Amino acid sequence: MLVDCGSGVLERLARTETGPTGLDAVCLTHHHLDHVSDLLPLLKSRWLAAGDDGPAALPVVGPPGTTELIDDLLDVHAYLADRVRVEPRDVAGGIAGTAGLVSVLFAGDVLTGYRARPFESLGSFVGAQPDPAVGFLLFAAIGVFAWPLVYLSLRECLPGGVPGARGVVFAVPLWIGYAVVFGLGAGEGGSLVGFPLVTLVAHLVYGGLLGFVSVRLGDGNFDATV
Repeated sequence: MLVDCGSGVLERLARTETGPTGLDAVCLTHHHLDHVSDLLPLLKSRWLAAGDDGPAALPVVGPPGTTELIDDLLDVHAYLADRVRVEPRDVAGGIAGTAGLVSVLFAGDVLTGYRARPFESLGSFVGAQPDPAVGFLLFAAIGVFAWPLVYLSLRECLPGGVPGARGVVFAVPLWIGYAVVFGLGAGEGGSLVGFPLVTLVAHLVYGGLLGFVSVRLGDGNFDATV
């Protein structure tokens, strides 16, 4: 996965074993020119290196406006539109899912007495002090960027055809991993039922929103390859 695609990235990629054609996805943190200036050259280099069959589709995930950015680039350079395959996606699905997940965790604090403390727990797990600010940044990076990228890569392999169903299926192993890693110390107070119940519902809400919003965005923009 390539994080951002500013000037000089293409040259450095060419010196690696992966190269431009070996990328599985591109994640754009924001749309400043120094973070996207090599995006179009990257797409062209993948086309030139792929031969007659053309390059594999490249997911490009970024903040709201990413689909419009790719659309505008290909409108200006129309000769590439039929020669490259790119799947741009805004991170709105990840934002919506993460907001839903956090809302359920904190609602569970009130309803069951289970104290989730997801930000402090995540910060402690990676070796940082249990600082809510550090945990929030990590939590947002995983929920908004990392998990949506994995979901987009696996979406066609997941069962379920209605909006959100594939996201719910995707969320189940995420919940299992969360339960295994944080189950012995992520929360305080409440009953033994509180932890699995609250975290399961939270992850299902995350997956449902991730899948539903991704489908809704795709229906109006780039649901197919370009």
